[in-house]
Amino acid sequence: MSTNNFYRADIDGLRAIAVVSVIIYHIESSLLPGGFLGVDIFFVISGFLITGLLLKELQKTEKLNLQAFYVRRVKRILPALLTVILSTLIVGFLIFTPADYFSLLKSAIASLLSLANVFFYFNLDQGYFAKDTAEVPLLHMWSLAVEEQFYLIWPLLMTFIYKKKGFTFLFYTLLVILIFSLTLAQTSLKFDQPFAYYSLPTRAWELAAGAALSIYLQNKKETSKNISNLLSLIGVLLISASFLVVSKQSDIPGLDNIPLILGTLLIIVAGKNSDNISRRILSNKIIVFVGLVSYSAYLWHWPMIAFTKYATIEIDFFIGSMIFVLTFLLATLTYYLIENPLRKLKITTFKAWSNYYILPVTFLGITSVILAYNIKVHSPTLYDWDQYSKVVDITPNWKYKYNCQYTTFGTQVLDESECVFPKKQLYKTLLIGDSNGAHFIGMIQAFALEYNFTFKNLTQSSCPPLLQAKALDWVDSKYQKGCFAYREFLSNNLNKYEHIIIGGDWSDYDRFKDFRPLFIETIKELAKTTKKVTILAKIPTFQNYNVECEIRQVKINNLDCSLTRYDKVYDDLSSVATINNFIENISEKYNNVNFFSISDVLCPNDICSPTLEGQFIYADGGHLHMKGSLQMGEYILKLHHEKTQLFQ
Repeated sequence: MSTNNFYRADIDGLRAIAVVSVIIYHIESSLLPGGFLGVDIFFVISGFLITGLLLKELQKTEKLNLQAFYVRRVKRILPALLTVILSTLIVGFLIFTPADYFSLLKSAIASLLSLANVFFYFNLDQGYFAKDTAEVPLLHMWSLAVEEQFYLIWPLLMTFIYKKKGFTFLFYTLLVILIFSLTLAQTSLKFDQPFAYYSLPTRAWELAAGAALSIYLQNKKETSKNISNLLSLIGVLLISASFLVVSKQSDIPGLDNIPLILGTLLIIVAGKNSDNISRRILSNKIIVFVGLVSYSAYLWHWPMIAFTKYATIEIDFFIGSMIFVLTFLLATLTYYLIENPLRKLKITTFKAWSNYYILPVTFLGITSVILAYNIKVHSPTLYDWDQYSKVVDITPNWKYKYNCQYTTFGTQVLDESECVFPKKQLYKTLLIGDSNGAHFIGMIQAFALEYNFTFKNLTQSSCPPLLQAKALDWVDSKYQKGCFAYREFLSNNLNKYEHIIIGGDWSDYDRFKDFRPLFIETIKELAKTTKKVTILAKIPTFQNYNVECEIRQVKINNLDCSLTRYDKVYDDLSSVATINNFIENISEKYNNVNFFSISDVLCPNDICSPTLEGQFIYADGGHLHMKGSLQMGEYILKLHHEKTQLFQ
């Protein structure tokens, strides 16, 4: 079936806007905070175009040739996809550590099976101390998996409904799917954000919106030039506002996404008029060209960004510009040499399935399984394992059972004995706060052994340790429920303890104008009801710090892991120093409130380093790892630091 009469250059132009926004966001998110929404524009376009093509076939023949449809999808999607996956696996082998390459191989297999979104939902660590997802080269395959699952299900469902009920019922079915999916997405954001982000059921409403519009516009006359231009203007404003206002903290893909989806629909509607201004602009040859290579550009851009960040190369303006240019250079080559020629190649259905799907997917899949197996059994054919055994791998903080840091706090934690150190029945000291309190557990363990006291730790991720129930809007949505329960616990139980130790990400919370007054009230209340309060200072932070640098250096020989890489002058005007000074001043107002800082140990002579006695003690740019925390405690005791008397 010819589709030329359905082609609209302005929709390719809309694809260009979508892909450029995504690439800009991934290179530097501050330039376009909502640029990641370009993926959602792709979903609307896919729903609109696929449904439109299927409708034309149904109108013409009263049935769908599903085999021909799936062959077209395979020829359209697979050649470029397989090229990028193969290239990613080759580069990954050259620079990734065995553990990271093992993960890459698994994600490649999932991508080949159109299950990348499912794989990342179940396997991508969403925890507080999770690795940077920007270093996962095939993460962007989740959106392609969503579309591929839609391509598999929708034609079957569409054929069934059309045969039974016709176009009108099909349209209303889409509206029901849209409402149900949007409701599920908004609800899921509150209890399972990764599910809302990655799954087809929660993304289906965006695809359904495009599909419903395609049905609605069937046999509709063009709107007048004035009306279409008005719709274009509104659409452009809605999309532009979404790109500038929406952020990753917004309810996406929930209600906050409606303006962008509506704006995309309006531009598609307006473009039905050939004299429409947005259609003329989006049909510009250069913009259309970008749209034509947008699929390949989307495939290439993310692995390049991920590999750059993995090599700890800062993406500044020059590097970002190089990635942008190289993305479209590779996309152009892929489009003209692979994507377009193979899509237009006239071959039988059998050869299409075997040459485009079965053979290459089987080859890549089996190769990935073999490589993954060899890594798992530490086969010497792939790596010099002795080199890796010499590099100490730091256990993530969340893997320590005695670190009772929660994402959803509940009263059941009061009975958990593993949170107590040493293992004794009686304890009068309690460590509270967020991850910036929890990362001091090792240090306080050293003090507890030295001064013979027992303490319990109970912390809640990303939750300002305040006694007031206010300011929950500061907290990421996935932590709000736990934060509310944690605040309630603090208000009702802290008077039971003789010594409260409190730590938090003070410099981050200080961004909110209400933090200081609420913090003052909290300390005032604690001073009244508690025998002793110790406030732990925020530690110096290091941008671009990576605890795995030395492990990665085994493969990337010229990787700079020297101490000077992280050294910096400790600026007394920095946000960390400023809030620490404020907290220290508050503590001096009460006889039973003390301030404890390790900045003088980390920053001798006003030069800060994430190392102690030649060892890296940071887990990331702003947290100590547990071994480093314990080392810090033992080091301070060895110095007979007078401040440790606070813990006697």
